[in-house]
Amino acid sequence: MHVTDEVDRDGQVFAAVRLDARLVRTSDDSTIWLGSARAEVPVGRTTDMTVVVDSLSSAATRAVATLARDAMSTVGGSAGAQTSARRAGPR
Repeated sequence: MHVTDEVDRDGQVFAAVRLDARLVRTSDDSTIWLGSARAEVPVGRTTDMTVVVDSLSSAATRAVATLARDAMSTVGGSAGAQTSARRAGPR
């Protein structure tokens, strides 16, 4: 799920994004990681839609980076070890 919004708070406008993500093991269709991230970027006082869209894009980029870091810290080590073992082949 993703949510994008323009938030007015204390006289300031922010671009807000929330992303939910899930990593699924295809062999058994099980969820191995589930995460959610929210990011806000100040837009400033503008009615220029280009600025608003750029701010939403920046917020989405931050949220994706947060999700990637969280996923890697949770499953990155074990996934990397499994990949290395497969590359090495049988012993």
